[in-house]
Amino acid sequence: MAPSPLSALLAVPQAAAFPLTRRAFVAGAASAAAAVALGGCSVEQPLEPADDAPADEEGPLPTVESGVAATLTAAVAYEDGTPNPIGCASGLFLAANWHVFEGLYELNMHTYRAELGLAATDPVQIDDLAFEVTLRENTVFSDGTPLTGQAAADALNLARSGRSRYQERLADVTAITVPEESPNQLVITLRRPNGSLPLLLDIPIALGEG
Repeated sequence: MAPSPLSALLAVPQAAAFPLTRRAFVAGAASAAAAVALGGCSVEQPLEPADDAPADEEGPLPTVESGVAATLTAAVAYEDGTPNPIGCASGLFLAANWHVFEGLYELNMHTYRAELGLAATDPVQIDDLAFEVTLRENTVFSDGTPLTGQAAADALNLARSGRSRYQERLADVTAITVPEESPNQLVITLRRPNGSLPLLLDIPIALGEG
């Protein structure tokens, strides 16, 4: 029978050429203890369920309703100012606003190009300093208020004010108006020509002053 790992560690020649000193005995005992400890760690013990553990029972799968929810309800754990994207200074709301509000145009983070948002088309240049933006039709805010040129103009004019983080971005905008004959359009007038106007207009459009 082959010797066990423990007996192999403890085996010494029958005719020892040196006396078994106290130091050698202590060293051998320590080696044996280490072998026992390591041996215990290397043995895989099967896991057995406790006597009072409930047996797995297959029940009916939960029912998942299909479709799109009409209402999205969210809550935060603390008060942190206004959620209006123009006037808020909350890191929580700033992060959430990008998933809730839309701008006239949206910046594609992969191509760094402007894409249509609430605007139906690219800006139409009227002259060197004026551009016309047509809004998407049949668009409403979350409370059902229709999106109009005046609502968008109010939001952008608020963004131009000193209360907004967007003030510097819109520093070259001198006026944002709504044509009387086209309430679904905006006319944006610049101080100097700017071919990147859509990239400046990814500002969230919201109702109210925040």
